Amino acid sequence: MKLNPKLRSFPLNVRKAILKSQGNKCKNKKCHWKSGYPQFPIWAFETDHIVEFSKGGLTTLENGQVLCRGCHLKKSVAYASELRSTRLYKQDNQAILILLSFKEY
Repeated sequence: MKLNPKLRSFPLNVRKAILKSQGNKCKNKKCHWKSGYPQFPIWAFETDHIVEFSKGGLTTLENGQVLCRGCHLKKSVAYASELRSTRLYKQDNQAILILLSFKEY
């Protein structure tokens, strides 16, 4: 199966292949869905980058996993929260350095 690693999204046939390799279930071991596909429709599952695309993760079979929508949302919210706090920390440090660089005349 040939993929363009620079594209952000996984094609449907790749999502199905990854899901099949995972035993047709969400990859998250703590998932509340005990049964998977075909009991739940294919659109209830989303393909996820193990190493986030925004952190340089490529769209490859090795870097792909399929999560149910709930688990994917939890992972995305946790990542966004981490990213936001990291950015705020960097901004605060920059502000402190700027303030410290001022000298009284």
